[in-house]
Amino acid sequence: MNRGGAMGFKEYEKNMSFLDMELSKTLGTSRTQRVLREIHDHIRWEPLERILLAEYPVGKSPVGNAAYPPLMLLKAVLLQKWFGIRSDPELENQINDRVSFKVFMGLPLGDPSPDHSVISRFRDRVGSRVMERVHTEILRTAAAGERVFHRCRPGSGCEAGEVGIDAGEQGQDRGEEAGA
Repeated sequence: MNRGGAMGFKEYEKNMSFLDMELSKTLGTSRTQRVLREIHDHIRWEPLERILLAEYPVGKSPVGNAAYPPLMLLKAVLLQKWFGIRSDPELENQINDRVSFKVFMGLPLGDPSPDHSVISRFRDRVGSRVMERVHTEILRTAAAGERVFHRCRPGSGCEAGEVGIDAGEQGQDRGEEAGA
């Protein structure tokens, strides 16, 4: 982790560590890893990041501790919703346990999850108005005919497909990624 430029967000090395290289041999082998990769590749993250950077009040000062990038925290909140994780401490635990979650979020495999209090404060600081704008942008991606994801129901994970976003439906597999 390095202290970033003008804004105060944590920056992560793009080069793979030895741990990343070893674990990369197993990446994409579980259904969850494949689905999250497909979702990640088909959501237009840049407009979402612009919305968050314009509205998120943290990390805008060059002094003080570096903050987690708001897009990384948004991805954590999305995982929490998609996988029916009921508490922020459990989300923190799941991120630390699951390779697929770290990869989806862009968190280096050797780094710990953002603390549950950071995730909670992110949600509070961003607020429902900004989250609604984010949701609208994700729906716009789906409505534009881009392949996003098929079904996501809290507690059961997601399935990739070409149907778009339907918050009321999801796949039925849960817990198939015990060690990854």
